[in-house]
Amino acid sequence: MKPIERVTLISASVGGGHVAAAKALEQAFLERHLVVRHIDALETTNRATRKLFRDGYFELVSEAPDLVSWLGKRLDNPSEEQTRRDKVMTQLSRMMLRHLPSAVRATRP
Repeated sequence: MKPIERVTLISASVGGGHVAAAKALEQAFLERHLVVRHIDALETTNRATRKLFRDGYFELVSEAPDLVSWLGKRLDNPSEEQTRRDKVMTQLSRMMLRHLPSAVRATRP
């Protein structure tokens, strides 16, 4: 008997791009008869964190789009500061998304 193939997609409901991309992937996997679960990473955080991220993101995009673009490029391009930045980002992610690993494990991907 062939094992059930499970796919877990993780996105953040900040802006439309992450969710749209995950939904497109979800549809493609469903067409291949895979079991798919889509987790919104922000839904594994507390209400205050969700509000801060969602409101903060939209505020930044509308009020300072050049800053958002610059920040995105900075985070995507390695530099001498990469190791320090990675450590900070890892710690922030662990703190804010501490329930995400258990949500993923529950899907048994």
